[in-house]
Amino acid sequence: STSAPLKTITKALSSSCPASTIKLVSNITQTDEAKLDTNKTVTLTSNSGIYTVTRGTGLTTSPIINQISGTLILTNVTFDGNNISSTSPLINTQQMTSVIPTIHLNSGTTLQNGKSTQPTTPAALWIQAGTQAPEYKSVGNHTINGAIIRNNHGNKGAIAIAATTLTIQSGTITNNTGVEESGGIFVWNADLIINGGEISYNTGGYVGGICLHSGTSNSYIRGSNLTINGGIIKNNTGPYTGGVHATGRCKITFTNGTVTANSCTKTSSCSGGIHVDSAATYSKTGGTLSGNTPINSNV
Repeated sequence: STSAPLKTITKALSSSCPASTIKLVSNITQTDEAKLDTNKTVTLTSNSGIYTVTRGTGLTTSPIINQISGTLILTNVTFDGNNISSTSPLINTQQMTSVIPTIHLNSGTTLQNGKSTQPTTPAALWIQAGTQAPEYKSVGNHTINGAIIRNNHGNKGAIAIAATTLTIQSGTITNNTGVEESGGIFVWNADLIINGGEISYNTGGYVGGICLHSGTSNSYIRGSNLTINGGIIKNNTGPYTGGVHATGRCKITFTNGTVTANSCTKTSSCSGGIHVDSAATYSKTGGTLSGNTPINSNV
């Protein structure tokens, strides 16, 4: 049904039906946390063109959207952090109940200019299974289908996922920076599947593009898995690895796609393209790994 316009996403989400489409009719500044905390399916889009939701100056301890339940579909909408320092990402998707939240970032969606100061937090998007996966089994399936994640700065880079699965079908993750592990994507006991899209020009404190981490030495923690079936990972830079780094009991499966023109700045023991620690595993059956400096990989 159609109702009168509401001034904030907060009010729109709280009053939405079990299956709703929320349409922005103008650019807005979000001054409080908008929460999706019931098992609804909500599509957030723009009525025409692409409108922007901007982080307000007082929104420094909460995300613009905090999703702890339901399904959230983003299409033709921009979330802009306005380069305001915050302890939270632009969007937080975290399982807190038996209901697994799901998020899909479709074409026309942009997450930009997020700035996170929290040591464990990315700047743009944080997807985690929370307390419902105590042994870090992967639960939930999330997708990026054409979205752009750019110009974000956080301790964990732009995107972090934990104990869940994120599939990138298409889209661009570019020009993000990270203080700690990675500039692009930090994967912690989770699964990342890349079927297409571009991860480029990201800079991290350890890895430029993607960092796979197991997080602990406990035997029941399985580590992270990266499957590269397509897309391109290029022009990323980090001290120890430019493109992709796997630690602990993590695994990289490379079947197709391209890893090229990535670089690392440490003078020794670094890989420009892909670096695999001794406890991690690597399988390459296809794809292109070339033009990375100083070396393509250590395996």
